[in-house]
Amino acid sequence: MVTLLAAWALNSALVGAAGCSTGADDVAIELSIYPSERDTDDVCTAEDLGEVEHISLEFLGFVNGGFCYYGHVCETDLGPITEVADVARYLSERQQPLIDLPAGAPHTIRVIGHSDGCLRSDDHRMCGYGPLSELADGVLPLPVSCGDCPLDGESGLPDCP
Repeated sequence: MVTLLAAWALNSALVGAAGCSTGADDVAIELSIYPSERDTDDVCTAEDLGEVEHISLEFLGFVNGGFCYYGHVCETDLGPITEVADVARYLSERQQPLIDLPAGAPHTIRVIGHSDGCLRSDDHRMCGYGPLSELADGVLPLPVSCGDCPLDGESGLPDCP
């Protein structure tokens, strides 16, 4: 599977800004955006997605030990999120906890694309696939989210009550 975007790094200082103590001097989260595995005829390229600084994640909080997020372009209800530092600010203002990250190699969050493989600015709900603490070798364990993501139902995820 081809990675469309390179990683952002989130060091322990940014983690601390969001209220999470890791006990490590340098802990990083890598973000990699992949094309949809369900569609092969219309997959976005890195050029379609735009410059890296204009793509980011809006974390919505942890659900059943996991998390949901949007693949979001620039705007949220708390203002633009264009850098990884803004993710920590968003979490802090939303009072969403970051879980402790173990020291060692960076952990990877796989972002599955929209049904046509694109991240969109108008209809772009995405689902998270597991708690960061259980990541191993960049592979997320199990889908744990529910709710109004477009992949729910189609992917076998339960709908939220």
